[in-house]
Amino acid sequence: MAPTLPSSKLVNQLKALSAKRRDNWKKSYQSFRPSLPESESIHATYHDRDEACKWIHNQCILHQLSADIIALAIAIFDRVIFGMKVKKAHIRVLATTCLLLAAKLLEDEQIRNLGKHLIRASKTAFSVRDLKRMEMTILSKINWEVSESTSVDFFSSLLDYIHVTTHNRKVVGLDAKKVLLHFLAKQLTNFETARIPPLELAFGLFMVAFKKYSSQFRVFFKLQQRQLGLKIDIKMAEEAARLLKPGYMTMLPTLLPPIRNQFIMAAESPEAAEGIIADSYIWKMFADRCLEPVKEPHDQPSTSATPMCH
Repeated sequence: MAPTLPSSKLVNQLKALSAKRRDNWKKSYQSFRPSLPESESIHATYHDRDEACKWIHNQCILHQLSADIIALAIAIFDRVIFGMKVKKAHIRVLATTCLLLAAKLLEDEQIRNLGKHLIRASKTAFSVRDLKRMEMTILSKINWEVSESTSVDFFSSLLDYIHVTTHNRKVVGLDAKKVLLHFLAKQLTNFETARIPPLELAFGLFMVAFKKYSSQFRVFFKLQQRQLGLKIDIKMAEEAARLLKPGYMTMLPTLLPPIRNQFIMAAESPEAAEGIIADSYIWKMFADRCLEPVKEPHDQPSTSATPMCH
C-alpha cells in the first residue's frame, strides 16, 4: 500500500475545513448597509462592528487567548450581526458572548470567571444572566453550529504542509508561526479584510509572507478545484494580499531579529523554495491516487468521483 503523502493530508484537511465554513453572510453583506446615517441609526453599522471586534481582540490578548479563538469569536459575531438587525445598545454584550462561546469551544483550560472579567472590561450595565440569555439567542440564531473554519485554520494547514514538503525543515519556527497567526487574527478587526472569504484571506497572507511558494500553490489549488471541488478565487486572494501587505511590512521591523530573519529568509532566499518544486509534489499526488489525470472535455468526467487517498 502506498504511504500517505503530505499532499493527501492537505487535501483531507482542506476538505474538512471547507465542510465547516459558515461564511455565507459574506455573499450578501451589502444588505447590512443602514438606511439612516450612522449618527441617526439605532442599529449597528460597520463602524460599530469594527469597534466591537477590536474590543474582542484586545480582551483576547489581555487574557492570553490564542489566535484561533480570536478568529472564531469574530466569525460568530459577524454571522450574527450581518444576519439580523442588532441595536447599538446590544453590541457589547453580543461581542462578550461571542468571545465566551469561542473560548468554551477552543480553550483547553477555561479561565475562571472569564464572563465576570469581560463584563467589568465592557464598562456596560449587563449581568451574567444577560450573557446567558444572549448565548441562547446566538445559539438559536446559528442553529448551534458554533464550530467554524476561519482564515487562521486555513493558514495553519498551509503552513504545516509547507513544513512537511520541505523535508521536515521548518520554514518558520513555532514562535514565528504564532506571530503570523496573531497578525492574521488582528486583521479581522477591519471589515474590509474580514469580508474576504477565509481560504482566500489565508492564501493572501501566504502570498505576502511566502512569495517563493505561492506559484506552486496556485497550481495545487487549480488541480483541487477541478478534481475535488475546492475552489479559490485568485483575484480575491490577490486583493487580500494587497490589503495585508502594508500591515505585514509595518510589523516586520517590530519583531525580534531571530523571528524577523525567518520571515525574510522564507520570502526572499532562493534556498527557501527547495523541496517544493511543483512537478514533484503534484506527481506524488497522482502516484498516491489523490488525483486522477484530468480527462479531455469530450470525455465528460464524472462529478461523483471521490479521492482515494490512504
